[in-house]
Amino acid sequence: MSTSIGNINSIVRLEEIQLAASDETTDLVVGTDAVTFRMPYGMTLEDLRASVTTAPVGADIQVTVNQGGSAVASVIIIEAGATTSTSATTQPTISNSNLIDDAQITVDISQIGSTTAGAGLKVTLIGKRA
Repeated sequence: MSTSIGNINSIVRLEEIQLAASDETTDLVVGTDAVTFRMPYGMTLEDLRASVTTAPVGADIQVTVNQGGSAVASVIIIEAGATTSTSATTQPTISNSNLIDDAQITVDISQIGSTTAGAGLKVTLIGKRA
């Protein structure tokens, strides 16, 4: 009996790059370039996520991911009381999915919570190698 599993070359796996944009315990602060790194390879960006160890209270956390100084998507939101952006009512919309090999990627924090700032920010880029 022969079984076919299909063309293995047609299987494309998603890859993730996760960045720590702060330490685990210090309150987040608003500012640009919370983390800067260079893309290790080209990637077609399919999703963006963010998470924190300490949830913000009073206001949402808002984060922007940039390539070469330009936003690659709308703001990533971690809602007040939450620790992940995956549960946010508004998900980021990708405007530039083409992340270039060796491009400079930065993360900006524009809002941190009002009563209690979040802490332990991580940002995850999800996509396919270009």
